[in-house]
Amino acid sequence: MSHHTTLFSQLLSLIPGHVFEKLERKHKTGRSSRQFGFKEQFTVMAFIQLAARRSLRDGLRALEAAKRRLYHLGL
Repeated sequence: MSHHTTLFSQLLSLIPGHVFEKLERKHKTGRSSRQFGFKEQFTVMAFIQLAARRSLRDGLRALEAAKRRLYHLGL
């Protein structure tokens, strides 16, 4: 089975994970207080923007429909 890295995944890999951890520490937020951390929220919002969804609700429905494939996005 061949492995292909999606363009979206390559784009997200340009932003190191420690940037999001630093933001969480700076703003004193944590995973215990939210369902999504900063990185997950950024990933979802970037997907919705790049997929040219009409609204946040429309984008979340698209993500819900593709729930089994979300591991490619790191969610």
